[in-house]
Amino acid sequence: MVPFVPTAAPHHGRADVLIVEDDDALRESLVWMFEHQGYWACGVVDGSQFLEWTEPIILGESGHWLPDLIITDVVMPGIPPMQVVDALRHVGCKVPVVVISGLADPLIREMVRQLGAQWLEKPLNPDAIERAVRNALVDREDASKVEG
Repeated sequence: MVPFVPTAAPHHGRADVLIVEDDDALRESLVWMFEHQGYWACGVVDGSQFLEWTEPIILGESGHWLPDLIITDVVMPGIPPMQVVDALRHVGCKVPVVVISGLADPLIREMVRQLGAQWLEKPLNPDAIERAVRNALVDREDASKVEG
């Protein structure tokens, strides 16, 4: 799979969603689901592609597209996606993150909470995903009203 690194905001739908998931079937299902709900969605297969895609933002380069929402698994081969989320947070990137995982480890949940991300447990159900996404996007809008 060729990494997707846009330089301009696609914004074709209700919101732009980046999905970081190593399970091909789940990633493709999530992309399909979001696109059919009016979102613009793109998937990357692992933490390395996630880092490759976000590195210009982390390095402070301007002109790079940033999604309205990131949905990521916690555990996958290569670079841990939460490490990339942490790097984004350190440079002031406040894009909402929804973490999906089948792990019930309280330490991981605490790390997710400290990064300001929402937790969504696998197996996923469409209603729970929709609710988490809606909440994350509303929280982002509320935060931008306070900041702006």
